[in-house]
Amino acid sequence: MKILFISRMPVAGAPWETMKCLIKYAGMDVRWICSKSSYPDGRAFPSDIVLGRENRDECMKLIADADIVHIQCDHPFVDEDFRGKKVLVQFHSVPRRHTYEYYKKFNSVYYTVSQPWLMKEYSDLPDLPNLMDVEEHMPIPRHHDKPVVVFAPSNDWKLGAIGSRAKSEVDQILRSFGDRIEVQSYTGIPYLRNLEIKRHSDILIDDVVGDTFHKTTLEGCCYGLAVITSWESQGWNYSNLSSLPDTLRELVDNRERLEASQRRSREWILNEWHPSDLVKEYVDVYSKLLEGKPRGTLCQVG
Repeated sequence: MKILFISRMPVAGAPWETMKCLIKYAGMDVRWICSKSSYPDGRAFPSDIVLGRENRDECMKLIADADIVHIQCDHPFVDEDFRGKKVLVQFHSVPRRHTYEYYKKFNSVYYTVSQPWLMKEYSDLPDLPNLMDVEEHMPIPRHHDKPVVVFAPSNDWKLGAIGSRAKSEVDQILRSFGDRIEVQSYTGIPYLRNLEIKRHSDILIDDVVGDTFHKTTLEGCCYGLAVITSWESQGWNYSNLSSLPDTLRELVDNRERLEASQRRSREWILNEWHPSDLVKEYVDVYSKLLEGKPRGTLCQVG
């Protein structure tokens, strides 16, 4: 079974991490073509194949040879080449329902990502999880005199905008702790550098306004950080924007509570989100799609 991921943008590294897990834990033949490996804000991501004039023939051959084309997020950069292919379209971020009609000509199956916000936005679609390799992304010993708090939102949009992480408001809360904590708050840096900063931190803030968690929560759990986000789970600390100061204070002022939270996050991802288990969902979905019995919504949305 040959699977080809296709995306216009790097989709926050999700195809990269998922591709590696499918190859390692399911033994699948997976490649990924994107048209760009970075965003204008400076976020750069690892990539498999970046489409260009010099390798277009190679990319077209990968499309021709693929059993399934798994389109990530939005309009691809080629279209007629997908006719006659088994096509799965997965929506990752801000809703793009206008693209449903576009994909009907490919007889596409639609999915979203296993994150609460997206599952609510696309409540009529099944979901597949983002994957992180818990054996590759390991915790390291940390011996900081004061807790290091990392906040790396994917945007700095104003509070109230769809998808905003309330960066300005969270930064203000972090400043209120003065020199009791060390703060790493940033946007727009390369993905691998972003992961390295998180790995050396103690506390990670994901999304305290969206009633959800994102891939950054999975990253924090891999590294055994005390994760804070606005979705309740046994693996991390729930907080919305108004309760964030108190949630932070409980972790900053209580070393035992902090260390317990760090252990809990690592245990959660090992037990509840291990890629060796989750890749089975992909294998099942792909197998049924090839058999002509897709579980996703087939050309009936919009």
